[in-house]
Amino acid sequence: MPFLVLFFLCFSSIHNHQYLHNLHVPHGGSDPGKVSTSGIEEKNVNLAIARYLQDYLIAQDYTVFLTRDTDCGLYDENVSNKKRSDLNNRIKFFTEKNADLVISIHQNSYPDQTQHGAQTFYYTGNDNSKALAENIQESLLSIDSTNKRKAKANDSYYLLKHCPSPAVIVECGFLSNPEETERLTDSNYQKNLSYAISIGVCRYMNK
Repeated sequence: MPFLVLFFLCFSSIHNHQYLHNLHVPHGGSDPGKVSTSGIEEKNVNLAIARYLQDYLIAQDYTVFLTRDTDCGLYDENVSNKKRSDLNNRIKFFTEKNADLVISIHQNSYPDQTQHGAQTFYYTGNDNSKALAENIQESLLSIDSTNKRKAKANDSYYLLKHCPSPAVIVECGFLSNPEETERLTDSNYQKNLSYAISIGVCRYMNK
């Protein structure tokens, strides 16, 4: 039974082979993540998209687990460095679930407000993560003809570096771009994004 984690979300599917996937829903609680000029907080957009993605994956016979399904962090309350505690607990979660895949849902930000478009990231040198990122990126391009971004390698992101399973980060768009922020907070666009990500995951899983 496949199992996936989406940032943070985990899911598994009922097929001939057993897979475990996690959906990672970053930020939450006292950590809002990126914040748009209009006050839109990344943590809420991440969770909304992850929930839709969870639904689409379940429809494909995957059992999906979110690292969070409310506005909360995974950090220990009694520690001084809550950010590191949160990240360590997420990695622990992935390890305990023994996930086959981890998908981390994020929103981007940049000083140049014209920057836009979804982009996937994978750990440098990890061929499985690269293949997953490329499949998701190709699918995301189908919903935005102006997006020319490509899956990109990274060797410094904590989650990608320490995750025990093939993992990708999906930056769904730029909260620094007012027009894209409007789309990212629209439920129909969130569903389109989630569906595109699920198609990329399924293509990877079926290869």
